[in-house]
Amino acid sequence: MLSKNVPVQMIAHCGADGSMQPLRFRFEDAEHVLHTVRISEVLDSRRVEYVGIEAFLFVCKQFHLSRWTLFIFFLLATVSVAVKRWMLRRVLRRFREHGYNLKHVLLVGCGEQAPAYCRAVQADRTLGFCIDHYLAPRDCLPGISYLGTYDAIANVLDRQNPDAAVLSCSDSRVPPEIIFDAGLGDLFTIRTAGQIIDDAVLASLEYAVDHLHVSLLMVMGHEGCGAVALGAEQLDALIADSTSDPESSLESADAMAELDERIASSDSIVLRSVGMSVWQAREAELDTSEDFERVHVARTIEELVTRSEIIQDALAHDRLMIVGARYQLSTGKVEVLSF
Repeated sequence: MLSKNVPVQMIAHCGADGSMQPLRFRFEDAEHVLHTVRISEVLDSRRVEYVGIEAFLFVCKQFHLSRWTLFIFFLLATVSVAVKRWMLRRVLRRFREHGYNLKHVLLVGCGEQAPAYCRAVQADRTLGFCIDHYLAPRDCLPGISYLGTYDAIANVLDRQNPDAAVLSCSDSRVPPEIIFDAGLGDLFTIRTAGQIIDDAVLASLEYAVDHLHVSLLMVMGHEGCGAVALGAEQLDALIADSTSDPESSLESADAMAELDERIASSDSIVLRSVGMSVWQAREAELDTSEDFERVHVARTIEELVTRSEIIQDALAHDRLMIVGARYQLSTGKVEVLSF
């Protein structure tokens, strides 16, 4: 008696030599009615949807499939997996040689093998590890930051360890954590109107690079930036004031030539920072708001590198990469900028 609890059953003929020949399938439908179907009908009507049935029929020699097909499939699958792993290793090796895609290590202990382990890891970046700090009963590993004894491990593990630092606009529509789908502790974020840099912003970014050891620093502008629009307005007002009622066209030309100095000496930080970006964009015959936003991101990166020796050192030793980006409000995409 066949049990109705089994969705699909097979009726087979067993020969005297022990071979088994499938004859029919028996299955139960949604209304609990049993149906019997010949295997030939199942194959002809293409109602076989599971690879397991085909494999079983192949083993029983009821489903024709060339052995060469299996061999070629196995060969191609093996070669494809091997090539994929080889390419992945080459890409990761290249990234790690430049200080990216590294796993930051906190070493606990200072036994006999610790110095040899540290030398091996530091000598070969392709291993993918970077020993940042260590805990031990005493300071015994030169060149690595010593955080204290084992009693300090609780405080060390509670520290933040972001992967990247982001300098972005304070516009309420441009939150980096939401844009990049980041969780708590993933991003070290600094936001000012128009990504304007002052001493506090610079010190914060240097802290992220020098103490938190972020490997990526992104400067991100955005579409429709109000600070860029304000900088353009203040620049237009300064130009109008500089060229109003000149005694001669020569004096007007001299006033335009001195415009860089007047922008740099302005009391408005928006004009000194964003206005200068707009002015340089116009000198390069770029006159759209999108161009102004991109040029301002480039100037912000240039100012960061120029003013910070810590960032310069991190770039020189391949510990940091700086990327410029522009968030498009209309599409929700992040445009990566190349300069």
